[in-house]
Amino acid sequence: MRKLFLFAITAILIAPNAHAEVGVTGGDGWTYSCMLYGFSDSPSSLFHEDTSLDYTDTTGCTSTTFLLWTRRNLQNASYVSNLYKEYCTACSSNYRLVEITGTTSGGCEVTWTYCQPICAGKPCEGKTSWSSHPNISTNHNQTRCVRGSTPSADKCRFRCTSGYYGTNGLLNTTEVTCTRCPEYPRYANSAAENPRPAYGASIAGSNSSITGCYIPEGIYSGDETGRFLVTGGNCSHDESFIVTPPVVGN
Repeated sequence: MRKLFLFAITAILIAPNAHAEVGVTGGDGWTYSCMLYGFSDSPSSLFHEDTSLDYTDTTGCTSTTFLLWTRRNLQNASYVSNLYKEYCTACSSNYRLVEITGTTSGGCEVTWTYCQPICAGKPCEGKTSWSSHPNISTNHNQTRCVRGSTPSADKCRFRCTSGYYGTNGLLNTTEVTCTRCPEYPRYANSAAENPRPAYGASIAGSNSSITGCYIPEGIYSGDETGRFLVTGGNCSHDESFIVTPPVVGN
């Protein structure tokens, strides 16, 4: 079968009128020939898009061009289709240019390039910076893609989201087991008598252990000795982080 290559370099190597008459059996039982017509930044109205091919969108592309070809019925020379395929020639940073070959409904074999997200099919697909894991509500992970030299070399990295702690995600290639920061008693204000339980905070990327958990500055908390206001910065976790609520009225 005649392959039609959709690469910018091909446009240089193949003259606009270059073609080869190679018979290809179409899906309707007729025999067709597929002739490469050329390349264009803007197809004329004589051509229409061949939508029978997969990956027809241009998501992630930063530049595109069009491949033009003609499909001719060898049993009926009057039946001619002028077709085009828009394809990507460059991608944004969270995509890579990938080659794919498909066969049209008329039996023409076409090869083109499209933009595939990095880490395609993985939890960190297309994510170049730390982002919520698709299952963050249950695993409390953030993830991002570290791009490899090939699609198979792309790797996801994982870390715990804020409010949790677990192994730092700089080198983690599997999901991290994340634990919620401990509870502490929190008062609404300096006059409130009954504390309510609240969970400690943490900053994603600085929460590889429980010491990354803290009570935020400006919060009223307390222990068995009484109520206090956290001042001068956050109150980081230590052995006294999980405290016994003070007696009401202290």
